[in-house]
Amino acid sequence: MKPLFTFFVFLFSLSLPALAQQKVEYTSDFVFKDGIYLSFQDVQNNNPIAITHILSSFDIRATDYLWQVLNTDSILYYDNLFEERKVPVNMIWGFCSNNKIHVGINTVERSNSWEDRDWFPLITIGVYSYFTAIISVTRFMPPMPGAMMPSGGISMFNDPMFDGQGNYYQESVPIQMLLDFSNGDFIQLATGDLNSISPRLMAGLLQTDQALLREYLDKSSRDQKQTSMFYIRKFNQRNLIYFPVSK
Repeated sequence: MKPLFTFFVFLFSLSLPALAQQKVEYTSDFVFKDGIYLSFQDVQNNNPIAITHILSSFDIRATDYLWQVLNTDSILYYDNLFEERKVPVNMIWGFCSNNKIHVGINTVERSNSWEDRDWFPLITIGVYSYFTAIISVTRFMPPMPGAMMPSGGISMFNDPMFDGQGNYYQESVPIQMLLDFSNGDFIQLATGDLNSISPRLMAGLLQTDQALLREYLDKSSRDQKQTSMFYIRKFNQRNLIYFPVSK
């Protein structure tokens, strides 16, 4: 009987996580826990590093507490085993504050410096979660008599190796982005105006919902561009995501 008893104990132990957690459909009144996400999986599990586990000299009662914590080069915290850990800020995926998820994006093209890290809130949440990031990109302007620096430029400078052959300038550009909740990938929709979203890209996003894809493809190219965000919202309504909740 002893092996049989051991087997039932094993089965019961496997069922404990299922008893402790269940998944619920995401709705606008779902409550996300405040804290820092080390990875996208932490978002999916609604399991950030709690603000009470962060080691910091900042006032935890401040409304911008997490913003202050993340304005450093690294963060100290206690893990689930109450062991002290340290993580660089540029390795942090994002954070949640006041039920708003923010994702970490480097705001300077091709930079890995923590100083260039900034945080952008998800505007909508679904299979495809939408947000806008502001990225500083380097542009080149060939020499032209009387040419003016573009209005979005931050600064203009010469490359000493090619003196007199043109100027470079930095420009802040809004980038329309999606977070794919099926795998955590970031998808760039468009630079600037949402009406510049590629119909080919949209067709790829709708691929798993064939009825919706056919409806979208039946439209003219002009209407496809003007209704892109409508179809992303419609896709999210028809394809739900779920989050675990503790019982």
